[in-house]
Formats: sequence, C-alpha cells, structure tokens
Amino acid sequence: MTKFFRQQNGVTMVELVLSLSLLAILGALGLWAFQPLLDSWTLGTTRSEASNHAQYGLSRMAAEITQLKDNTSVVTASALTFEFIDVDDNVIEFSLNGTNLMRNADVLARGVNSLAFTYRDVNNQVIAAPAVSPAVTDIWRILVQLEAQVDTQVVTIESEIQPRNLERL
Repeated sequence: MTKFFRQQNGVTMVELVLSLSLLAILGALGLWAFQPLLDSWTLGTTRSEASNHAQYGLSRMAAEITQLKDNTSVVTASALTFEFIDVDDNVIEFSLNGTNLMRNADVLARGVNSLAFTYRDVNNQVIAAPAVSPAVTDIWRILVQLEAQVDTQVVTIESEIQPRNLERL
C-alpha cells in the first residue's frame, strides 16, 4: 500500500478541472446569495447622499434665516423665494435654480427637486401673501420644505424656522 501512494506524484488533469469547476460553481452561488445585500448597501449609500445634500442646505438656510434683522427686513416672501436682510445688513436670497439650491449666487446644494416656503403668523395660521419691506412683516414662522434626489433616491425634509429678531405684534 505504501508503494501505491509513493507512485502518485500529483493530480490528473481531470481532477484539477473538476476541482476548479466545483469552486467556480460554489463561488457563483455565494455571489448570488450576497447580491441582495450588495444592492441594499448601494441604495442606502445613495439615499444617505441625497439626505446629506438636503440636510446641509436646509441647516444652512435655517441658521441664516434666524439672523433676520427685524420686522422690516423681509424683502421677498413667496412660495419659491425668500429674501431678507440679516443682522450684518447683508441681503440674502434663497431660491431654486434648476436643481441647485441657491444662496444669492452661490450653490448650497445640488440635486434639489423642489423648494417651498410656507409662512405662518403669530397664531400659527398660514399667510398666503406675507407683508414685506418697507411694511412690517406679519411672518412669525417659516416652514421650509426641500426635496433632494441622487440617482433614483428621493428624500424630502422640512424645518420650521422662527427668526429670533421678530417682535411679536
């Protein structure tokens, strides 16, 4: 019996081809089993990217809108544009240009599908046509809704902002 094992110095070509074929089949089955996991990771990454774009733009807008100078500093208050003067006398306008969220001439976020402003008075009632400068504004709170998209993933976020320098009338 020892003589039999000593005479075999390796594997035959048929054994090698069968072993490699079996490994290839097992590898393909393994990849097929993990494909849903890989797909969900890709979708999650894309959704996270869309959410990050929207969140950055909205948080920057909220931080600056809270810096509204006073009751006569609202220049434009429409459903698509909000323009005001801040505490440092800078004129700031937020609007949508194509799929770019704009702050004056600067792009805050890309891939934004929609931007909507809703204005509320001190009684939390929606104001259809807010009073703007030079008149004293009747805006007390501003609801900003933003929808961002990366590839096929769409994320909608909103924030309600109360500028801190508005006097309650």
